[in-house]
Amino acid sequence: MRHTPVTVKVAYAWYTNERNGLPRVLRFYTGIDPLLLALLIFLFLFAGACATPVGVKRIAPRAVHRALTASVLSANTLSNPTQNVFYRRDLFARFEDAPEATLAELHAEVAADRGGRDDICALAELSFFYAENTGKRPYYLAAVVYAYTFLFPGEGHHPPDPLRSGTA
Repeated sequence: MRHTPVTVKVAYAWYTNERNGLPRVLRFYTGIDPLLLALLIFLFLFAGACATPVGVKRIAPRAVHRALTASVLSANTLSNPTQNVFYRRDLFARFEDAPEATLAELHAEVAADRGGRDDICALAELSFFYAENTGKRPYYLAAVVYAYTFLFPGEGHHPPDPLRSGTA
């Protein structure tokens, strides 16, 4: 029994195997053999799997150090630990809209002993950042007080370890 070509989908058709007369599927109208097509798909997938998902770019050590240790003092930008405090407490938008209220809220958290040492360090940096951008002198004093509190925490607390990353 011989089958006549019938379109299954737009790009596929039945055709008869010349050797035994059985119908086979997946002969493209473009003339590409299904085995060759499978081989091409496998090669493209294999080539894509060999590519690295992450690229590496060589950067000068000084540039890397400068980027990792950037702060208000060195680059007029907030440091990574301060940005982490902002993310954890969801303060970015509030600090842009009402910086004084945000500083007061973070101060209240630290004063109520609900904040950690990283919050005190962030308060020092944020107060200095705000003072530098607005020229309001009381915030310079607040930055000094917070920095002193961070460096000399008092009884039961240990001063920061300068050899540990992110504590100084």
